[in-house]
Amino acid sequence: MKPTDVARVACPLCERSACETTATAVWVRGFLIMYQISHRQLIGCVRCVRRELFVEAAMSLLLGWFSVTAIIINPFLILYNLIRGLTISPNPKAVAAKLQELGVKPPSQGLDLLQVVYSLTATLITADGKIDPEEILVATELGQQLFDDFNPARLTEACNRPQDLPAAKDLGSMLREVLSDEQKAILFNYMMEIAQADGIVSPDEGKQLLAIATGMEFDINQVPQSQPDNGHSIPS
Repeated sequence: MKPTDVARVACPLCERSACETTATAVWVRGFLIMYQISHRQLIGCVRCVRRELFVEAAMSLLLGWFSVTAIIINPFLILYNLIRGLTISPNPKAVAAKLQELGVKPPSQGLDLLQVVYSLTATLITADGKIDPEEILVATELGQQLFDDFNPARLTEACNRPQDLPAAKDLGSMLREVLSDEQKAILFNYMMEIAQADGIVSPDEGKQLLAIATGMEFDINQVPQSQPDNGHSIPS
């Protein structure tokens, strides 16, 4: 995608303004003697990205102090998000590169559905901080049933770069107007099968599934009970 095409792609956060910039929000959460550093890739209009950076700074101010290491790291991450939010500005070139990586094309060219699916699947597989080979196997086997051109290498590539992925909700919103209700149900069932591949749906995976459904505006009560077949129900 060219930088000149960015203005025609809607911000996934507000869906009103155009995509203008991208940034990474970072935070730490302490759990007594343990801590977890995480991040979120943001893309959208300047106003929305700035707001999300400030929200993460506020959340860290409230929740980022509950371990010794977190106490040391948290002030730096809060300051980073605040400074990034204050200095954020339009960057069409960075947005164009990120959208191209995610499979988003200019409106006249449509959407690279498979690339969005790879990214969405990767956010689920890496939700708990590791890449489970069983989940990769299930994602590949079922993906090849659902999509004619499913490429396992592209899925693995997305999984190896979780820091570059937007939030699952933002990715899901890209599919909101693209898929029918039936196709959303099939895709969500696909995600459920991946999450259950290791025998348990972790809390982090559950949050990702809910975020995916919310982004697509899909009612999770409509998930089909049957497994995907070889009918290639979602055109790629």
